[in-house]
Amino acid sequence: MKRIRIIVVLALAVSASASAASEADLVKYRQSGMKVLSGSMTQISAIVKGEVPREGELKAHADALAAQAKLVKAAYKDKAGGDKSHARPEIWQNWDDFSSKADDLETASAALAEAAGKGDRAAVRQQVAAVGKACKSCHDKYEED
Repeated sequence: MKRIRIIVVLALAVSASASAASEADLVKYRQSGMKVLSGSMTQISAIVKGEVPREGELKAHADALAAQAKLVKAAYKDKAGGDKSHARPEIWQNWDDFSSKADDLETASAALAEAAGKGDRAAVRQQVAAVGKACKSCHDKYEED
């Protein structure tokens, strides 16, 4: 019985320490996700503009963008700021609006991935613009300059 108590206490201690992320770690995690979104959009734009001959990679980049877009709200769930953060406190003060903008990004990114999968160039261009608009609407309101 004593051994079970020790195991339970150790498990709880490990669980508590694993879930206690520092504010700086949360900001770094969040920023890494934003870099993935930005990188995917940069690659997609280069393909769509004809700057690089990588048509066969468009779907993979669009899928990566859509997958990362699904994680935006979760990345901002915990309020975390500090010197290195570009997130305005209004994100958490206006969570419903921020959440709606994140949903718009997720929807536009999924539509882009779908268009890329079908090879529909016109729809891809339209959805690239929609993703850009979704990004801008959030950055204009919730990102520090």
